[in-house]
Amino acid sequence: MRLEDRNVYILILAHENEDVLAEQVKNIRHFIPNAGIILYNGGTNQDFAKSLDLPICPYSRPVNWGQSSRVLWDGMRWLEETDVRYNYLVYFDHDMLLVKHGFEDFLIETMKGYDCMGWQLIKGDDVQKFPAPSMAKALWKEWETWEPIFQTDAFLRYFNPGQVYHKKIIKRMLKRLRALGDEKVNELLEKTKVHALEEMFYVTLALGCGGKCREYPDGKKYNEAVRWGKNLRTREVKKAINHPSYYWIHPIKGKKLIQMNKWLYSHKADPSTITTKNTESRKLTKDERRLIRKAEKQKRRMEKKVRKANGCKCHDYQNQMMDSKTVLGCLKQAVANKGSFSLTRFSHAEMSYLQWDINPSLIKDYDRFREYSGMTGSIEEVAGKLAYSMEDTDIVGLIPVDCKDNGNWWYPTTKNYLHHVDRIPEKICSVWVSQEWVFMEEFWEVLKQNRVALIGRRAEVAAPHFIEKGVQITEVKNLEGIDEIDSVYKFMRRSNAWDLALISAAIPATILTPILAKDTGRIVIDFGHAMDMVIEGDQYDFYKYFDEWKEKKE
Repeated sequence: MRLEDRNVYILILAHENEDVLAEQVKNIRHFIPNAGIILYNGGTNQDFAKSLDLPICPYSRPVNWGQSSRVLWDGMRWLEETDVRYNYLVYFDHDMLLVKHGFEDFLIETMKGYDCMGWQLIKGDDVQKFPAPSMAKALWKEWETWEPIFQTDAFLRYFNPGQVYHKKIIKRMLKRLRALGDEKVNELLEKTKVHALEEMFYVTLALGCGGKCREYPDGKKYNEAVRWGKNLRTREVKKAINHPSYYWIHPIKGKKLIQMNKWLYSHKADPSTITTKNTESRKLTKDERRLIRKAEKQKRRMEKKVRKANGCKCHDYQNQMMDSKTVLGCLKQAVANKGSFSLTRFSHAEMSYLQWDINPSLIKDYDRFREYSGMTGSIEEVAGKLAYSMEDTDIVGLIPVDCKDNGNWWYPTTKNYLHHVDRIPEKICSVWVSQEWVFMEEFWEVLKQNRVALIGRRAEVAAPHFIEKGVQITEVKNLEGIDEIDSVYKFMRRSNAWDLALISAAIPATILTPILAKDTGRIVIDFGHAMDMVIEGDQYDFYKYFDEWKEKKE
């Protein structure tokens, strides 16, 4: 299929649902009528989307989540080979929609004097500002490989959806890659261990080719228009529509995307009341629309009551929980293998902040513990880091249904979050596993085999108690709040004096544990109040200690 000259070309990566892709194409043609659209088929079905009459990039091949670094390169070089005339290439994921007219004019205005634009521009040196710091650290590990290609001292990062590149910088980028040869570029992209390299590869290559890079206006943080994770809600999309610089949204997936696009056309009804089937040609009367909304509202109320009474079964995790002895076996295996291992716990504080936008009352209820739990900075940013920790850790500690501390309430609350993000961690144990270990002699035998680092508010107080039990304590480091994570991380990464770290620092521990384990190749345990129990035994009283801590702070 011959490509026509256009001012803007949009490259869509998709492979799964033709109905959703068809709705995306309809959305683009509605809001940017003059844009060209090309598809990158990222799946194994060679016939995917052929019925949609779309130009399909001939270099398309299967790509996995977080490993789509070749997509823009393939799209860019195909456009050059066709000799089509265009000015801007915009990358679209399968879960993006435009929300209003004017994006083409917006590009012309905002790209004046710039070669590329993306959401959330971050410098590679600002590792802790990355939503997943492990991404940046992985690229720094491979820097000797990539630096000669980029020809820069450091790298930049854009959030992948919505990246924009001007044709003039694309020509320079392709020229540099051609000098390497297609086979070499393929080899590098296939062998890299950097997760989501696509977020750093193109903007850094543009920079190294003399490009001027900018961020989307008001595009510094994840918000109601653009973020990672769960679907955007109608009220958030309404805010995005009213923002002068927001023209597209991400993410909105599957059937929700189809519903949202139909709502965008009408801008009247709630998307949840719109059917994904073809609507009748005649318009509904006002009374019919009112009755439909009423029926849908009653249906949602009933579904909510049923969920509350019985609980959703799709994200039950109790039966998947490993017992403390099994988890200890995983720890012993990691010690034997001398490899990376992390256990990260998501208790009351973490679950409260993870659900900041689904259940704001949780944060309100937990507010008195905010400073004690090490919570500083933006709630939204912290929630994002917690979400990445749950993705990155080897074993996830969650609240069991039989938890004495109100488990019959916290278990369904935790389940609600897992249902919202639609995932269950592969390996799960009780959030209290470390406290159970304290009373297991087998656990202490494991510690005695290693050089142990203690990190946290009470690390210095706890050290003599560990030494008394025959444990070799080689590092002791305080960690009070999120602001201290970076300095503790750097110190621990430089130190070669430890094999296994126990971190007791509430939310900062949850964030730091998987990062430190992966980047050092060592064992890191989010130890929690188990450290207090080593000090005080089973007589430890959280609320008594909290009141004493609060009095000292005041």
